[in-house]
Amino acid sequence: MSNPLNWSLLDGGVPIAVTAVGGCALVYLAARRRRRWYSRTVPLILVGAVAVALLTWLLVEVVWHPFAGPLPVTVLTWTGVAAAALGLGVAKVSSSRWRGRLLAGGAVVLVVLMALNNVNTFFGYYPNMRDVLGLPFSDQISATAALRLGGAAAGPTVPASSDSTPPTGLAVSLAAAWKPPRDLPQSGKVVEVDIPGTVSKFPARPAWLYLPPAYLTSNPPLLPVLELLGGQPGSSRDWLNGNDLTGVMDRFADLHGGLAPVVVMPDALGSFWANPLCINSRLGQSDTYLAVDVPNWVRRHLHVDQDTATWAVGGGSFGGTCAWQLAVFHPQLFPTFLDFSGVYEQLRGTLQETIDAAFAGDTRKFSEVNPAQVLVHHRRPDTWAMLGSGSTDQYYLDEIEETAALCRRAGMHVQVIVFPGGHAGPVFAGLLTDSMNWLARRDGILGR
Repeated sequence: MSNPLNWSLLDGGVPIAVTAVGGCALVYLAARRRRRWYSRTVPLILVGAVAVALLTWLLVEVVWHPFAGPLPVTVLTWTGVAAAALGLGVAKVSSSRWRGRLLAGGAVVLVVLMALNNVNTFFGYYPNMRDVLGLPFSDQISATAALRLGGAAAGPTVPASSDSTPPTGLAVSLAAAWKPPRDLPQSGKVVEVDIPGTVSKFPARPAWLYLPPAYLTSNPPLLPVLELLGGQPGSSRDWLNGNDLTGVMDRFADLHGGLAPVVVMPDALGSFWANPLCINSRLGQSDTYLAVDVPNWVRRHLHVDQDTATWAVGGGSFGGTCAWQLAVFHPQLFPTFLDFSGVYEQLRGTLQETIDAAFAGDTRKFSEVNPAQVLVHHRRPDTWAMLGSGSTDQYYLDEIEETAALCRRAGMHVQVIVFPGGHAGPVFAGLLTDSMNWLARRDGILGR
């Protein structure tokens, strides 16, 4: 038997078992011999559960506004199921002896676990219990060991007031010039590192790196960089958890002699629920962190190609919107970007609420950092974009199409792809997989 911590929570036997056991627990909670229980108590509890789901929608969508897109019906449905179980449990406990109370309490826990796991399955956020508990990855190495590999190919740092030095051109093909050595490992490694907000003072949580097999050899090539951003709410582990970053990159590297981008996954939020909009504002200097502090750290500490013509930025959901914002405002640093299920305009609630929160109501300042407004007057003919979304993720698919249209009008080279599924980690993994050959031609691994 494999380690239970590695059992999948998204498919296979575990989610089926959790749903089956939770369903039985819900039936137990609803079962009673008294006629009044079914004619009065259960209907009242069901009405209360619906009210809880509606109240959740009201608080999230109207009052709090933590997400750019709408709250999925699946989440509201399972919220109602959990609320119904809690109500049934309370009603059962109030008229039961100690043994019945224990059974009712345990049944409520099982139903809540069922609801949580089904929401997790919908988003594909935590593939297994190792990810839920935040335990080290099986392919993780220490930061000390990682930063000794290859030595840093130190280059000029990025000034706070500038994007970067202009690109100097790409090699025809890194893959054509690279001969895999005997010490090439079969897979890459992931590393947790601290990337401080030296210039921005942004309160970033630890970042993560993916180092491909070629990077781990005794004489590594200078590899391109992909700065990859997660969703909101979330953390810098998002792409390593439900988005299968390691699997996507290892499979690509296996087909290309161990070559793949060095992937840097910084924290774009500051905390799990925060939403700094990936701009410099009263909410934090997140743009400076992602476009100055992170690139400067990469240049100092990692053995990578210093030519930013080979660099790219990407992300899913919130991170996708961040990616296209960074590409618009730092076209020399990020001439290539990937936006998966991002939105056309990053907001915190309504437009006015966003302007109030970020700039104390100053509309002019917001317009200066809003790519949707900036691209109306500025062209980006040297920027290349890969945009994508899930086939059933209609809200974000519409947003991606709108973003693509604006990017094309600004002169960008744009491709749009669709992957089967909704707004979930496996879809982001599929979109990245389908983008890898395109990205490899942009970043020099396969040449142009």
